[in-house]
Amino acid sequence: MISVLFCDASQIIRKSFRRLMEFEKNIVVVGEAETFRDAVRLTSELKPDVVVLDCHMPEDKAVSPTQIKEFFDTVESRLVAISVYVDDKTKRLAESFGAKFLVDKAHLVSELVPAIRWAATK
Repeated sequence: MISVLFCDASQIIRKSFRRLMEFEKNIVVVGEAETFRDAVRLTSELKPDVVVLDCHMPEDKAVSPTQIKEFFDTVESRLVAISVYVDDKTKRLAESFGAKFLVDKAHLVSELVPAIRWAATK
């Protein structure tokens, strides 16, 4: 079973993700976060296999991409980034967070589950 923490500022996106995962065998959503701080706290508490993190959450700027990367370098959870943008700037941002995979939100249904399964095996 792959445990996933989903982090996005939009309640609609989080609800949609949870509904999508209801149809996936061997993937369970263990929590949701709407800020970077919540993502760090819940990752520490829940220890999910994979954290799906929106690169562009409109949260306080007190948490930098470097801090997120340093945190994820110390835990066993793998990071998958999502964004409505998939340009070079966003790819660099996802990498600065430590994400190994960037998924376009427009393709969540077709790309996210494979990305979660891939991240869980690394």
